[in-house]
Amino acid sequence: MTATIDPRSLPTAETVRRDVLPDGTVLLVRENPTSPAVVIQGLVLTGAVDDPPDRPGLSRFMGECLTRGTTHRTSAEMYEIAESLGASFGVTAGLHTLRFGAKCLAEDARVLVELLADLMRNPVFPNDEVEKVRGETLTEIDDRDHDTRSMTDLVYRRLAYPREHPYSRPTEGTREAVGAMTRNEVVEQYAAAVPNRPMILCVVGAVDPSAVFDMVVKLWEPLNGKRLSSPPLLPFLPEPTVAKSEHVVLPGKVQVDLAWGTIGPKRKDQDYLAASVANLVLGGFGLMGRLGLHVREEQGLAYYATSRVAGGLGPGPWVCLAGVAPHHFQRAVATIEQEVSVMRTTPVPVEELEDCKAHLIGSLPLKLESNEGMANIMTEIELYDLGWDYLTRFPAEVTAVGPEEVLAVMQRHFRPGAAIMASAGPEVAR
Repeated sequence: MTATIDPRSLPTAETVRRDVLPDGTVLLVRENPTSPAVVIQGLVLTGAVDDPPDRPGLSRFMGECLTRGTTHRTSAEMYEIAESLGASFGVTAGLHTLRFGAKCLAEDARVLVELLADLMRNPVFPNDEVEKVRGETLTEIDDRDHDTRSMTDLVYRRLAYPREHPYSRPTEGTREAVGAMTRNEVVEQYAAAVPNRPMILCVVGAVDPSAVFDMVVKLWEPLNGKRLSSPPLLPFLPEPTVAKSEHVVLPGKVQVDLAWGTIGPKRKDQDYLAASVANLVLGGFGLMGRLGLHVREEQGLAYYATSRVAGGLGPGPWVCLAGVAPHHFQRAVATIEQEVSVMRTTPVPVEELEDCKAHLIGSLPLKLESNEGMANIMTEIELYDLGWDYLTRFPAEVTAVGPEEVLAVMQRHFRPGAAIMASAGPEVAR
């Protein structure tokens, strides 16, 4: 199973230049002479976990405002620069990270690195642009609140995590919170985190690593102080002990989207890899997973049936997902429960397990084919401190996951009588 991976294609300590800049920023550079393009990806460790409880969505709102003008350029001028070069750039905020990046031709890398430095270090948050972002965000929230999948995810997180836990709140916020946000709150949120939190900057493409280092140091320096402050600790998360269920009725919808599951491991937990393999068996393998086979193909109960384990810096949801007609809702849920119960009590046959492990290992080279994929994996290795031999170890570690490990991880996370069930769509029989 390891023969498909060329060691020379992997990001390792030998193929990636890693520097720690004077302010603590970690710079990662990998040369790819076969591509004329360059991908620049960065992240700062700040996100929705920093939002005040009464201001969910503030970090995302602030992130959207970062591209709306600096002390040197208006928003229109920044986008005009990028468009004239056939380049693109953007900023997004999630639970733990504020991510920024750009894609351009190699000869234009300096221009885009400087532009990113400008928008991340010198935002001015113009009043008119803040109001535009508010309007756009409120429109997105309206769309979310009328979308069955989005509402299912929202309800699932509210059920799965305690009220005081930031994972329980929507990263994009609520109408009330976004409507009440002030420009001063946005400025304060930026000032408290973006210049101070740990940052990773990753560059992949037709570049010379030494030249990129010199460029970044010149364009991003001098920085004020050092990035020493740490993100807040997540609140204690008790293990689920009771079942929770909620259905949101959305008028005019014909399909019910449902999420049934639990809370899974963090990305750095020892059983995360076993959970990833188990998830492939359960439903992460698409139509070849058990949910796709038994819920969708054999019984025709769902338009789609899959599963997802989403561990990050904190323990994310591990969910079975399906889209069903209202009259199939109960049978679909019962079948999902049955499939999970079987995986908790019966070892996965060796042949089925080997197919899933081969798929997991075989998908790795595909993730490394593009500059974006390479940058994503390099950033992941650094963010989660996986070690630069991680991908070298990966095939053997996946191969070592046996039926016993899959059984154990299913039993550890899927506890009888403690399932979380969220759904949204038309009325269903309960």
